[in-house]
Amino acid sequence: MPITFTGLVSIVANSWKGAKAAHNWATDAPLRHDFEQYLAALEHRRVLYAAWEYENIHAVLTSLSEILDRTRDFRATHNKNPEVRELLGSFITVLQSESNTIHGCNMHTTQGEFMAYKALLKIRSKMAQVLAVLCGLLHVDPRGTELEQFIMNMALVRPKA
Repeated sequence: MPITFTGLVSIVANSWKGAKAAHNWATDAPLRHDFEQYLAALEHRRVLYAAWEYENIHAVLTSLSEILDRTRDFRATHNKNPEVRELLGSFITVLQSESNTIHGCNMHTTQGEFMAYKALLKIRSKMAQVLAVLCGLLHVDPRGTELEQFIMNMALVRPKA
């Protein structure tokens, strides 16, 4: 029985889908591995979990700077992936902006402390939202870690400007 045009197109399309799925799987494996390492590094960052009254502002700024550097490195490594580039780019913008806000706060006044706390909440919220999306995209489950609770709790918080 001779092959029809529709049959040939169907075979080519199915081959393309299979090749594309294999390519996506192969190219996502390094991204997923790097994302899991990124999550592991964040797991022990107390700035994400500690109550405000236990925070030292200099330690907070140092930790946020280190998170910013690690995030930039992760984004640069996977800059060809548009989702990663966009998600991490928006997080980097918030992280830089709110870190500058915290740096400029007068921690000797109640208003300054409140502004710094509000800025930290924005960072935490944006980070949790980005991590939640990336976990979904890359099929990574941070189950059984403090990071899982952080993502679940903070992704829903939406502090106002």
